[in-house]
Amino acid sequence: MTHALISRSIANFRTYFQGEGIFSGLGVVNLDQNYDWPKKGSFPELKGLSDKFSQNMSNFEKTILMKQTSAGLWANGNHKELAEWIIKVWGGIRRISEEKISNYVERFEAGFAFKHVKGSASYSKMLSFARPNDFPIYDARVATSLNVIQDLVSSSNPVFFEVGQSRNRIVKEYSDQIQHKRRARAKQGWELIPKTVVYEQYCALLHAYRAELEHCPVWELEMALFADTEKLIDLLRKI
Repeated sequence: MTHALISRSIANFRTYFQGEGIFSGLGVVNLDQNYDWPKKGSFPELKGLSDKFSQNMSNFEKTILMKQTSAGLWANGNHKELAEWIIKVWGGIRRISEEKISNYVERFEAGFAFKHVKGSASYSKMLSFARPNDFPIYDARVATSLNVIQDLVSSSNPVFFEVGQSRNRIVKEYSDQIQHKRRARAKQGWELIPKTVVYEQYCALLHAYRAELEHCPVWELEMALFADTEKLIDLLRKI
């Protein structure tokens, strides 16, 4: 994604992040009302983090505190154990193998943060925990939101973000429709980001937009995209 393309793409997402127009009630400005993770049960415990929680904190507030402190936990902790916690326990991706997590850690420690690996939903969770101000999470919900927003604003220069597998029924039903798949999007005139660099380009886009906002960390943009997916799909269905 070139600098010019990033600049054009920012315009596609500006009204969404600011919760304006059709996106009223959504976006970063409404993040505290819409973000809810974990969706079931209490926030999982982690040594060095859980003891900072107060009794009345919501899962949203606990997630914010995690984002604010995780880099320090990573710097002083066991990387393999922390990667397993953020991916499997907090992230709910329980079927991933220990070998794959070890591979993620080794790649990151070797300086290959952007090197293409399968499983960006899990890999980016680890990156986001280690360096939350640099690396936002990228998963099927986030990618779907990015694509639906462009549908909703009738973008004249849409960019397709690859959607991986999702356990969410609504997201899966949307992404499984033929007209929303990669090949169909190309025929509709969408620009396709090569799969090997989609995460890097996604990071570049969010950082470029973050530069327009004061006091907005990149992870708040990602959290908004994650939180609003079902509501965005519902908006699209009503058009």
